Formats: sequence, C-alpha cells, structure tokens
Amino acid sequence: MAGRFMVESTVKEKGGCAAEVKVEAVEVGAAAA
Repeated sequence: MAGRFMVESTVKEKGGCAAEVKVEAVEVGAAAA
C-alpha cells in the first residue's frame, strides 16, 4: 500500500498528469517487486 500512497501523492503534486502517473505507477510496482 505504500507504493499506492506514493503514486497518489505524485498525482496531487503534478496535478494529475495521466501519462506520468502511469509511468510512475509502473516504476513503483517494479521497485516493489
């Protein structure tokens, strides 16, 4: 759940850029794995 929280925080900071959010979500997922 920490990864999800990080992504949501990034979404708020960047104003919700969908493309960047998807990329970062993948990176966070890979780091968690």
